[in-house]
Formats: sequence, structure tokens, C-alpha cells
Amino acid sequence: MALDGASTLILVSGHRTGRRLEEHATAVEAAIAVGMERVLYVSLVGAAPTATYINARDQWMTEQFLAGAGIRHTVLRAGFYTSTPAALANEEFVVSGPASTGRAAFVTHENIADVITAVALDKGRRSVPSTTARSSKSTGPRP
Repeated sequence: MALDGASTLILVSGHRTGRRLEEHATAVEAAIAVGMERVLYVSLVGAAPTATYINARDQWMTEQFLAGAGIRHTVLRAGFYTSTPAALANEEFVVSGPASTGRAAFVTHENIADVITAVALDKGRRSVPSTTARSSKSTGPRP
């Protein structure tokens, strides 16, 4: 099995499929089944059940699933990727997203990879018991 021998699942969402929670739950359950110790999940800043940005609602559902899954996990809430806004603009060039003031701090895929690497390799004081979750926000420079 692809997950055998691994201790940490790094879960990063792909494109919206309409089945994101099912896909994420399947990956987490597979990780638990092979005895993984933790999940690092890349979510979104502003993830909430009533978020304007539909992807943030999906991410919130996965966060809730993880909270009840019984595995140690860390939620890394990333800001908008620099590659995202052009793809999200409507015909009036408006992007609705998790920035209530209309400003956003963008991150690159490389920024998030650096954060994931640092957290994945951290076995020190920031490690938490298996029933505990951690959450942090990763954004770019303030606008």
C-alpha cells in the first residue's frame, strides 16, 4: 500500500470536485488504518461553515472531520495562492474570497511547501498528544 511505513500524511486539496470531504476522509481513514501518527492538512484562511468562498466551506468540513477522527493533526490555514485570483474572477473581474476588507496576503506554493516541511520535521516542543490538534495561518506579506 502507498502509505505503509509513513508516519505523517500531508493532505493538500486538489481542484474542487464536489466530493472533497469524501476524498479527504478516505485519505485520513487510510492513514489511520496503516497506523500513521498524524495528519498535516493544508486548509484555507477563513475556513468556516458560512464562508463566502465555497472552497473555504469545504476546507472547514475537512477540519471538522479531522477533529473527530482520533488522530493527531495540524491544520495549516494558507492564504490565497498567488496563482488563484485570475482563475476565480467572475465576468466583472471580482473575486469573492476570505478577505473581508478586500485585501489579501498571497502565498506561493513554495511558501506552503516550506511551512509543511518545517512542521513535518518538527519533533520538538511543538509536538502535541495524539488527541490534540494544532492550527496556524500561513500568509504572505501584509498588503
